[in-house]
Amino acid sequence: MENQEFKTQTVKFGGTTCVVNRYKYQNGQNCLKLVDLEDFAPYCTATTAYDTEIEQDEVIIKDYSENSGVMKALIEADVIEQHHRRIETPFVYLYVCKLK
Repeated sequence: MENQEFKTQTVKFGGTTCVVNRYKYQNGQNCLKLVDLEDFAPYCTATTAYDTEIEQDEVIIKDYSENSGVMKALIEADVIEQHHRRIETPFVYLYVCKLK
């Protein structure tokens, strides 16, 4: 197994400072979950899995409803790059971003 550099990333979203945890969805796409840095309670899931092809270094951001503003916060925290693709779903837009 390759050695991978581990870095802790934090983001301020909704007035809360959170740690960014990276996981994989069952379909292999990347998942970003934010955890409150103060009490380690789950804060939000910034991404979603969607039936579309994306690269291994990309995520699909859900920036609507209670997650409104999460994409901007993740960009400002240097976790992701600005979206380069938008996915239209029946109710909302999803955004494909490259991980940093």
